[in-house]
Amino acid sequence: MKKLILVFLFIIGTFSSVLFAQKVTISGRILGNDGRPLAKAVAEVYDENSDKFTRIPVEKDGSFTIETESKYLELRLSGVNHRSTFLPVIIHNTEQLKFDVLLATNSYIDDFSKVKMICSINDYSRENPYTFKKNDKGIYFVDIDTEKDTIEYELIGLSKQSETHSWNGTMSDDFKYDSGGDFRSVIYKKGKTVHIEFDPSKLIPENTEEKIVAEDETLPEIIMLKNSVEYNNNLNRMHLEAADNKDKRPDFSAAIEGLRIKAFSEKDQFLKGYYSISYLKYWPYIENSKFDTMICRQTIEAVPPESDLWMINPNLLAVMTRGFRYENKGKFDKYIKDVVEVQKNTSVKAEALRGLIWDAKVKGDTASFNAYIQRILKDCPNTYQAKSIKADFLTLMVGADVPDFEVKSLSDENVIYSNKTLKGKFYLMDFWATWCGPCVGELPGLHEAYQEFKDKNFEILSISLDGSREDVVKFREGKFKMPWLHAFLDKSFNSEIAKKFGITGIPKVVLVSDQGKILAIDMDARGENLKKTLEKYLNSGVSSK
Repeated sequence: MKKLILVFLFIIGTFSSVLFAQKVTISGRILGNDGRPLAKAVAEVYDENSDKFTRIPVEKDGSFTIETESKYLELRLSGVNHRSTFLPVIIHNTEQLKFDVLLATNSYIDDFSKVKMICSINDYSRENPYTFKKNDKGIYFVDIDTEKDTIEYELIGLSKQSETHSWNGTMSDDFKYDSGGDFRSVIYKKGKTVHIEFDPSKLIPENTEEKIVAEDETLPEIIMLKNSVEYNNNLNRMHLEAADNKDKRPDFSAAIEGLRIKAFSEKDQFLKGYYSISYLKYWPYIENSKFDTMICRQTIEAVPPESDLWMINPNLLAVMTRGFRYENKGKFDKYIKDVVEVQKNTSVKAEALRGLIWDAKVKGDTASFNAYIQRILKDCPNTYQAKSIKADFLTLMVGADVPDFEVKSLSDENVIYSNKTLKGKFYLMDFWATWCGPCVGELPGLHEAYQEFKDKNFEILSISLDGSREDVVKFREGKFKMPWLHAFLDKSFNSEIAKKFGITGIPKVVLVSDQGKILAIDMDARGENLKKTLEKYLNSGVSSK
């Protein structure tokens, strides 16, 4: 009887723990960089399943409250006159988490005459923005005749970080969220003409560092939030330095070394795993010779395959391979397979499956290759990893004809590059963007390949998915000249060419033969693999047919 009671209590306890999962309350305030409430603020939670943000009510004092059973949340916090921030919130061992976020301001350009306006009158056209005039008081203005009573507008060209970034103005009757992390100024017109002013003296002082403030800063959750903010600030600092000096390589050595030390010295196993993963986040900015591969090996000891920590950046599972190239490969393979079986997050699971698919392809294991492809399409169909695999192996296939395409030259729109005009040459289609760290990381190898093979019937066509053509032009004035063919996709990932080539993430590279056949895709067309393939066809005279 005693045993029956114990079994009954165990079943009830298990059932209740599932039925009544632990709720966590996350609360805080969204504040300006001066610590004061903003005219308007927005809090959003990212939903992985719908790939959309859900808005959370924010009070006038900037306060918000979220009740969740999830151990991981991705928040986007935005406020008028400030940059939005994207924060991963990881719940380790607490039921209540409270913190304030002091948002960073923008960093302004020196010449305000370059600032332009887009608005609801011309459907926010960036191709035909409104230009301001300047009066004798140093105030910029524009007068527009319109029948509309309410006008919404944004400024472009104000931000030093990006000329395409849009920003609310200095003259507003109200503000409206643009659903992308920024706000539009709202003007209620009186009369036939709307008069809009941009007054630089009303811009709030620059402070480009965001902050986390909490009563108990020793909580693991707060430590992780502050580390995420430091990462955001470092990246912003990199963009500002690049705007001032394009030849300067970002120096994150202090932050990287700090994380490396914490990863090895931290006693708490959870934080040890967190610091290890945070170190891996900086991989595009760590020279190969200085990358500590022991971090990768420590990570699989400190971070269980089912851990929510991988949600910080599932792509880091691929970075982990750098620590297992020459030894303990079997241990890493087992870890990745365990991730597939026990992970609840579909993006993490999909990233593990994508790694197994590529590994099976390299080994020539056709049975596993096909099985893993079927698994990712069945278990993780809506993830970008599954879409990428479709593009790599079901849309673009080695040996098939490259899809028909036409793009205009970046420097001369009268010049067209297409599969027809490039036929007769070996060429690499390089889908990239200046803001993409891994894309920039590929450039030294591309320059080497171009210099070695440019006189042997080889060309590179870099196709930019940046926000504007000017971003590419300015980038090429810096360290990387990229002296080959260039094009720009006006609608970025939504362009017809991006859809045709299955571009769900970048960098994406496709090597095409002189006969218009696909020779290699992605990893097989990068770095040393690219040089080996080109040597095979261009140096040895092997036919590409």
